Amino acid sequence: MLSSSSPEETESSLKSKAADQPVEEMVEPKLKTGLVENIRKLWDSVRMTVFVVGTALTVFVAARNTITW
Repeated sequence: MLSSSSPEETESSLKSKAADQPVEEMVEPKLKTGLVENIRKLWDSVRMTVFVVGTALTVFVAARNTITW
């Protein structure tokens, strides 16, 4: 259920928690998850590119073969 605390209380509690942690600890998990997501997106892009180029190459070779016969 939603708490009845005001937004000011929530912001101040977040600021106090953030002040207790070193900057490296707060930034490092975001960088790691961001890096993993970027690698996954890159891999998906490479796979899609290979699929599209491979399909186009297969169609081209089949059409060329058909025309030369």
